[in-house]
Amino acid sequence: MKRKEIWRRYRIDVIALIIFGLVTSFTTIIYEVFLAGTSPEQWLGIRVLYNILRFAGAYLLGDLIEKIRAKLAPKGGFIRKALADACALSLYQLPIYFISALIMQVSLKSMIITAGLYILDNIFLGWVYGYTRDQVKLFFLKKVLKRQAKC
Repeated sequence: MKRKEIWRRYRIDVIALIIFGLVTSFTTIIYEVFLAGTSPEQWLGIRVLYNILRFAGAYLLGDLIEKIRAKLAPKGGFIRKALADACALSLYQLPIYFISALIMQVSLKSMIITAGLYILDNIFLGWVYGYTRDQVKLFFLKKVLKRQAKC
């Protein structure tokens, strides 16, 4: 794959992750601090590490979503795509969360509670990421087609 194509795919996933992060950022405070018992300092440390790792590997998330959608939703359909997006988000984000939480010395009990809540969050809100990613992808595709039509 060419460098330009990799950059295009990475850009799509980073933009979708930023928008998805804005939508779900307030729930992470509730999950981790109030429900799971993580201290505010630990929460902040987790968020910094988590976001660095999450954005660095955004391309991998996009690749994972494409592969899971191909298996679970080959013909499309909102429910199947939403389920595929939730699975991909959980498979991608949970290991990053666990690494960040371990570095910040969060208790195992808090990590398990938070992981369970993240899975539920991804089930109910994962479609937002998938929809956003599809719209960003469509936006850039239209720009490329428009540029090609001018040539």
